[in-house]
Amino acid sequence: MDLDIRQANLKDLHAICDLFYNTIHAVNSKDYDASQIKVWSANRENDELWRKRLSTQYFIVAVHSEQIVGFSSVATNGYLDLMFVHQHYQGKGIATGLLAEIERYVIDNLSEKTLTTHASITAQPFFLKKGFKMIKQQTVKVQGTGLINFVMQKELK
Repeated sequence: MDLDIRQANLKDLHAICDLFYNTIHAVNSKDYDASQIKVWSANRENDELWRKRLSTQYFIVAVHSEQIVGFSSVATNGYLDLMFVHQHYQGKGIATGLLAEIERYVIDNLSEKTLTTHASITAQPFFLKKGFKMIKQQTVKVQGTGLINFVMQKELK
């Protein structure tokens, strides 16, 4: 598959927010109930949050045939904040490519060489396959609704 991974910009914001929302509804809905999906995906409308992420994190997109099919971001402290892949591109190596670029960036540019993420139930198997260790399971409250995720870490060399 012809895939271009590049740094995201403000022109990508609408496509990123749509991919975020649609992936949660189409993919994560197998592991979370309707109320959990609703509160989780509500951040789609928070332009200020997305603009902040784009300006303060290393934020990348995967593009195939001029369409954003995945994205990921990492903060300067090594926190892997986001990793989403379009529902029709699951299992095609896109998350693997995004993670490889995030790891390269962290090794080359950050003093912190440990990646930490809060992986969804859906994403946990992917991160385990990529060498992350599960630190703990937790329930995060979002608008009064509990969402289970897993604190995971990977030491980079």
